[in-house]
Amino acid sequence: MANKPGLGQWRLTVAEQQCSLCGACAQWCGPKALTLDQAVGGVALRFDTARCPGCGLCVEACPEKAVTLAKLNAGQADPAEGMAVAGPPANCVRCGAPSVPARMLGSLARWNEALGGGTPATPEATGPGNHGSPGGSTDLIDYATCMACRSDMMFFGGMHRA
Repeated sequence: MANKPGLGQWRLTVAEQQCSLCGACAQWCGPKALTLDQAVGGVALRFDTARCPGCGLCVEACPEKAVTLAKLNAGQADPAEGMAVAGPPANCVRCGAPSVPARMLGSLARWNEALGGGTPATPEATGPGNHGSPGGSTDLIDYATCMACRSDMMFFGGMHRA
């Protein structure tokens, strides 16, 4: 089956040191040429050249400016097809379960610091009454905890998990 015009003609490059594995690029990729998948030991950002129309939404969506897209020459194969970037998860600061990509938590910490601080992502900061408290930033707390602990903090004030 022949590719539609424009498909399979693009090379995606991800600057590994800049990429936080937040998945914004994959979320904006309508044809699913970019996907953020569970991988052995963490998560992986994968690229399928055959699905990429070259629209550039992935480039625009990347908050880290880590994604670039370039047109391949006729007959040229993309040597980087497949896995673009992979990384381990961070562990939940409350229960130790895998949470978000560790790179993403690092980026959030830098953004939080650049914006003037807020509540640090520590077990002490995730205790009862701290989630969503007025005047406190909970961005890092929200991302540094797994879904089960986030739900617990939101609905039960953090009383059911250690």
